[in-house]
Amino acid sequence: PLFQKEKLALKVQAPQLQPTYIPMPEQRSFALAERISLDVIASKRAKFSLWHDGEMLEESSGETQQWKPDYTFSKAGEIALQLRATAAGETATQTLTFFVEPKVSIANLPAGVPAGGVSIDPATGKLVFTLVAPGKSSVALLSSFNEYAAREAYVMNRSIDGTVWWIALDKSLFNGPTPYQFLVDGQLRVADPYSRLVLDPAQDAFLPVNAALPIYPQGKTTGLLSVYAPGMQDYSWKNTNFKAPQVEDLIIYELLLRDFSASGDFQGLQDSIAYLQKLGVNAVELMPIQEFEGNSSWGYNPSFHFAVDKKYGSAAQLKALVDKLHAAGIAVIVDVVFNHAFSQSPFFQLYMDGGAPASDNPWLNRMAMHPFNVGYDFNHESPLTKQFVKDALSYWTTEFKLDGYRFDLSKGFSQRNVGTSDGDVSAWSAYDASRIALWKAYNQHIKSI
Repeated sequence: PLFQKEKLALKVQAPQLQPTYIPMPEQRSFALAERISLDVIASKRAKFSLWHDGEMLEESSGETQQWKPDYTFSKAGEIALQLRATAAGETATQTLTFFVEPKVSIANLPAGVPAGGVSIDPATGKLVFTLVAPGKSSVALLSSFNEYAAREAYVMNRSIDGTVWWIALDKSLFNGPTPYQFLVDGQLRVADPYSRLVLDPAQDAFLPVNAALPIYPQGKTTGLLSVYAPGMQDYSWKNTNFKAPQVEDLIIYELLLRDFSASGDFQGLQDSIAYLQKLGVNAVELMPIQEFEGNSSWGYNPSFHFAVDKKYGSAAQLKALVDKLHAAGIAVIVDVVFNHAFSQSPFFQLYMDGGAPASDNPWLNRMAMHPFNVGYDFNHESPLTKQFVKDALSYWTTEFKLDGYRFDLSKGFSQRNVGTSDGDVSAWSAYDASRIALWKAYNQHIKSI
């Protein structure tokens, strides 16, 4: 109402804040023992005070309209400071959240633990979470056991060469499927690029109800979450001696799971094996089944190359499908997309600049190297990209007993930057010894498995 008495209001003038009262990115992180100067103003004269965890740190000497306290950080992790102004029985508050850089331990991964994903330390039996992220200053593991807030106990170690971040934790923290993510440099929350299962708060609501899928912790975090789920992929194989037909004898039925059956999933294809046998095919080629953006897609917009897309079913259901197809004498070929990744990919989110991969992105080219690119183009000359692709191929081949692959946009693996500006297809398609060397290396890796 026009003549209502003015209510007490409080505004933080410094540091400069985002709408959620978190400092702007360039001011988001501070160091231990670093002092910050606050500048707060009230709509009327008031008594000011500064609080943390229910304890008052300091207060103004009397009533004033502006107050400029100093505060020194003595604890690492996410720190919430509360500013209060009190006048004539009214109280106004604002909470500022800062990230204080912890002291990072420098140590290499335990022996026998690979860089990427979650593994078991063969020496201690502990779970080791890893993230390859060179050039970052801190990474913390977030999960339900720390309320998705950075805690000093869950700050990850950094390898001596500064490439790999890791932390070893007792298995008792993970009773059943457990969501987790990484907090990078106190600002960016990203899922694990080696995720076997991903929670998407925007898209999962449109999937059929799945009791095995953990509930997204709304209000506690943001962004995509990985899921560590021991036993979720377990499957007892019945056909372990299947031999695929010779290449020259293959009769391949290529299909998109979404459109092949009424249910549009692994079960729908499994229920149709007799139909495939009547057709006389001896191999099926599945269009991409790795986690893609959205729920309805041909699959050529991948975001997580290790995860089975939940729209089609679980990893265990995929194994059952492969097992049944093998029993029917049918080989399984999967279409894989290693030319590019889309915006939900941690590889993009970890190193982006102005809506494109940053120039220091270890996996993705800032500018695509061919005229037919979609998403963000992988740099296959990068040692980290080569290792990632080999890791993924090893995983899909051994975990799911796949018989072969069809690689999407194979000529896009070239790094010669030809035909990008004018769409010169003839230049892009020309002989490229470096691209052939890449393909020979990937082919040899598959054969070694």
